[in-house]
Amino acid sequence: MTDPKSAFPDRPQFSGFMKPCRVEGEVSNLEVLGQLPKEIDGVFYRVMPDPQLPPFIEDDPWFNGDGNITAFRFKDGKVSFQQRYVRTEKFVREREAQRALIGKYRNKFTDAVEFKVRSTANTNIIYFDGQLLALKEDSPPYAMDPITLETKGLYDFDGQLPSLTFTAHPKLDPKTGEMVCFGYEARGDGTPDVCYYNVTPDGKFTEVVWLVAPVVAMIHDFAVTENWVVFPIIPQVCDIERMKQGGEHWQWSPGTPLYLGVLPRHGAKSIDVKWFHYKNSFPGHTSNAYEDESGNLIIDLGLSDKNVFFWWPDAQGNAPEPSSIHSQLVRFTIDPRSEDLQLGEPRVLQGDNSEFYRIDDRFATRPYRHCFFDTMDTKLGTDFQRIAPKLGGGYPLYNSLAHYDIVTGETEVYFPGKTHMVQEPVFISRKDSEVEGDGYLLALVNNYETMSSELHLLDTNDFTRVKAKILLPGGDWGSSIVRYTALGYPNVVLGIHINMFLALPPGPESSLEKFQRYQRMAYEPEELKNLDRTSWFARKERGYQRIQETKNVTLGYTLHDFPVGMLAWFVGKLKAWSDDYPWTKDELIHWTFMHYQGSPSAAMQIYKEAEAVLNENRNSMLGKYISQPVAGSVFPKEVCPLSLEYRRCRWALIFIVKALALSSRLDERDMQHSILEAARAGGHFIAWERPEALASDVAEFFGRRGPVFCSARG
Repeated sequence: MTDPKSAFPDRPQFSGFMKPCRVEGEVSNLEVLGQLPKEIDGVFYRVMPDPQLPPFIEDDPWFNGDGNITAFRFKDGKVSFQQRYVRTEKFVREREAQRALIGKYRNKFTDAVEFKVRSTANTNIIYFDGQLLALKEDSPPYAMDPITLETKGLYDFDGQLPSLTFTAHPKLDPKTGEMVCFGYEARGDGTPDVCYYNVTPDGKFTEVVWLVAPVVAMIHDFAVTENWVVFPIIPQVCDIERMKQGGEHWQWSPGTPLYLGVLPRHGAKSIDVKWFHYKNSFPGHTSNAYEDESGNLIIDLGLSDKNVFFWWPDAQGNAPEPSSIHSQLVRFTIDPRSEDLQLGEPRVLQGDNSEFYRIDDRFATRPYRHCFFDTMDTKLGTDFQRIAPKLGGGYPLYNSLAHYDIVTGETEVYFPGKTHMVQEPVFISRKDSEVEGDGYLLALVNNYETMSSELHLLDTNDFTRVKAKILLPGGDWGSSIVRYTALGYPNVVLGIHINMFLALPPGPESSLEKFQRYQRMAYEPEELKNLDRTSWFARKERGYQRIQETKNVTLGYTLHDFPVGMLAWFVGKLKAWSDDYPWTKDELIHWTFMHYQGSPSAAMQIYKEAEAVLNENRNSMLGKYISQPVAGSVFPKEVCPLSLEYRRCRWALIFIVKALALSSRLDERDMQHSILEAARAGGHFIAWERPEALASDVAEFFGRRGPVFCSARG
């Protein structure tokens, strides 16, 4: 196999707002701007494609990334954040190998190794039978713990799942609690088989019907009424021979009609399906479906006359310009008893460019009035020129959230801002209210000005905005990471705390006068002590860093094969970089095997990636100031203990002083006190050596009485 890629390709889909997040963690009590109703008591789950490693194929689409689950937990007017990857077979094996192993999107013939299940579990997340199901329509679900977000494993409903695939959009019947499901290409890639199944609230299968579709093509969503199911087939077709030659799984077929398969929901057989058809067009997500008084099926969905998935063109490479694609909410009326399978023109319900339709789910499968969705209205003032450089591989799809009243025909629009785009919303009914559409709409919103996501909560009668802002601590690599974060997201990061200042002694190129003073030893003894230690670190202790920046995989494999070498590494660093920390043999053995099992290559990857960034753009971080307040903890045996002279230099550490000077109310003496705490013990591994000292500093700086808190709130 080839060497693992150490950095993401220079491609649009891995840049700007599309840049992989690759973060797992928790944040409690997110900052809320506005008022969160205390009656909202629950969890908003979402999943996003988020590749943990650079792709196996450079042009990999963004939606082939690993599923990363986010939980926003609402309680008593507060909201917390939790995020964790789904541990799919792909994720686990690639993390062990420290390289991508999966090839093209849904093409197993391009993989580096053979997988039993190729799922990325990155399309949808639902709650069913006491657990979360992470979904990807080419595979069975993955079950997850709804509290911890830990992955339990593949979920086959205790062996009942007959299909190799499971839809990413199952429907829950609000009356019966049943989950209505299907899988297409159900016997494997390139097969025309569709399997329909119905699952009771306790996980028992009551209906299993096998169908043969008129064409092997995508069935991304479907519609359910009280007595019928409808399968819209998108004219993106699969050819197994094309896949074997390394081609795409999907290809747009302009000569293929839109099929809508209609099947009785209960007691059906394979021969009972009817494949109605309409002219070539692209059916998107469904809004709702029900039966009218005459027994006709009413199916509301998004429809475009162009190939919405333009990244999969036709056989000649033809694809529409993205800006020309217009999807609108339409209504098909189908008589399931009819022998005439040709469908007439649907009725346009709402003509604006729209998608991702959501309803009050209590009215699913029933006549309904209220529909919520994403929409694009270019007249609202979106600054496309401003956000264009930050989109990455994304396209500015929808800039507003809309509420459409089907009875009156009126549409209300919420526009979050000139540099914002919206994601799929979810409806929350108001407590104790049985009125349809009475409640709240919750949606993530992309803010391209701050390069952050915001969670907006809208009252269906009045709007309220929610935004998360995070304080980030960091040491060692964390010091660089939080500074990059503060530079990139100035409106989200309120302040940062660091405890490692990578500032080497002055040289003639940075400050000739200070360099000459250093040569003459014309500093105070404490200053010289700090300068000498940083000089020692630069000359004697950075060799491993250079290896990790250039040959991290080789070094990682060597340490993985030779635990004694890793043990020697730890002992050497503890002796040189700690403040006489009294480690035990048990600690050393524990650390060794913890890193040995986790693959040392993973810990070294950041060195190579960071060096690659600086090589591409040396000015990406150096010489830039951040606007937020910065708190610093200094310990005497840190590899680069900060000196007063550095704080006054207009070079490596000017960002600390400048941030404090611009953003806080502190005078010069207060700044000195806030940055330096020299009369105490501790070294580079302070979180392990003196955790109480570090925690005390963080609490002091970020606490309600601290200077950083006051500055951030000022």
